[in-house]
Amino acid sequence: MTHPTCDATVVEPAFHRFPAEVLGEVFAQALEDDITDPSPESMKQLIDICLVCREWCDTAKITHTLWRTLSLPDPLSSQTLEKARRWLGRAKTLPKGLAVVAATGHRGHCHHRSDCSLASRELANMLMEGSMDFHHLTITCPSSVCFYQLLTLFEETRRRNPLNEAPRPWENVKSLSFNFFDDWNQWEDFQDPSQDILTSVTYPIFVLLPPITSLSLHLPSIHHENEAAEWVALNIPENILENLTDMTLVCDWLPRKVLKVLEGCRSVERLTLDLNGSTFVGDGGCAGFDDKATLLPRVRQLRIRQLVPQALEYLRYFRTPLLEELDLGFMNVGQQGKFQTASFLSMEAVISLFQRSRCADTLSVVRLRHAFPMDAQRLQIRLPFMSKPHFSVNRCGNTSRGSNSWTLSRARS
Repeated sequence: MTHPTCDATVVEPAFHRFPAEVLGEVFAQALEDDITDPSPESMKQLIDICLVCREWCDTAKITHTLWRTLSLPDPLSSQTLEKARRWLGRAKTLPKGLAVVAATGHRGHCHHRSDCSLASRELANMLMEGSMDFHHLTITCPSSVCFYQLLTLFEETRRRNPLNEAPRPWENVKSLSFNFFDDWNQWEDFQDPSQDILTSVTYPIFVLLPPITSLSLHLPSIHHENEAAEWVALNIPENILENLTDMTLVCDWLPRKVLKVLEGCRSVERLTLDLNGSTFVGDGGCAGFDDKATLLPRVRQLRIRQLVPQALEYLRYFRTPLLEELDLGFMNVGQQGKFQTASFLSMEAVISLFQRSRCADTLSVVRLRHAFPMDAQRLQIRLPFMSKPHFSVNRCGNTSRGSNSWTLSRARS
């Protein structure tokens, strides 16, 4: 018995017929790469793509944008940094984002060079003598001492090559993100930039920042009841602050420490302040700021996170004449899903900000996260420019056990 033969035609999958440029763009969209947020997850996804088949691997390697970010593991080694150079080298001349995570496995024990990935001379060479163009750098470490150690290696490099006038990668960084998660070693009485950085561990570390335009700073928690709260220093030079257009500050320190920094942010357009659930401390906590409002002349977007109602008193110290968006995120606190919400006094602080800033013509959106509808309604009642039909109130989200988020948005003309 014979069987008829069939001429079967193998149909090639459609994605194999894509031009390399199109397939590379598909990869880029799938990874959703963010140069200011290099993550190990996106790296793993890219490696998985390269393991599918040779064609995908070859396409990925010539798609330069896929390789412009990298998160370095802890601990660092010479072999790891060599692999990092090859990875970032595939991005060619594109601006790059690098994340360095140091000493995540222990707390507060990173006070000697042998303990810390930031004390790597190979890393310092990559940032000071390499040819790569870094746009963004993220540093996560237990202590300000870790970053100080990296700065000393930078200074040693400068002193070894004092006549080198070539641009250094560190000096061309435009965006910096710091996460100091355990210890702070900067004190008010020891902030002397005239000291030799190589011999003074309390040297003011922010003096040597490059001329960045974006700064994210996550500081270790030092509650106002801690005796160290009076003496910790957050001294960022005016020339650094004046150049910023984006600023994120995660800090539960005394309000005057925070206000002193914000006072210099005269070019910032997007400001995020995360208060880490701290309450507002008046009196000595705001010494020197009682009789004036901190002018934030260019802030268009103001976000405040991890708020308790008392902390909205911060708004009484701000003046934002160009404000377009105010986004307030109250904390979920307490037991059984209960949440902290705004109060009448808190809304008074918001109202005083709008009245003092005279931003009725520019303001278009107010978001109240984890708040009651009455909190939004109070604003409409007290401020004629926000009343209906000029502004509408919409529920924009749900959280556990009935708490809500509300948006007041300007009606389209």
